[in-house]
Amino acid sequence: MSRAIRWQMRYRELERELQQADATIEVLKGALAAEIVEAINVPLWAERLPPQLRALMGALVAKYPRHMSREAISACIPHQDHTLDESLQTVSVHVCRIRRVLGLDAVETLRGAGYRVSPAFMARIAEPAHAQS
Repeated sequence: MSRAIRWQMRYRELERELQQADATIEVLKGALAAEIVEAINVPLWAERLPPQLRALMGALVAKYPRHMSREAISACIPHQDHTLDESLQTVSVHVCRIRRVLGLDAVETLRGAGYRVSPAFMARIAEPAHAQS
């Protein structure tokens, strides 16, 4: 077996290991976002979202009142392995879906900066927590 073929086989093996590691990282990102959601005690709205949207919203809620750029949000969404342009468009689609499920006031668009959770939504999810106290 030639040296070039051995290197090519090793390269493919490392590429598979990298893909497996990427898949594990994506699962952990979703789990981390879910843990953030549980830590702030807002399971009612989180239950209505699929895992990718829950991860995105969990990241936005964790950063509140600061905003997140589309690039930073894209990095938080599990199973994002597209080119940068496609994943930035995916962020916009995910935000649209969140607004459809949680209401138009759930996420604010900050033109040229990114997105953040709206104060109205934060007030809305804080109300049940105060009512239980």
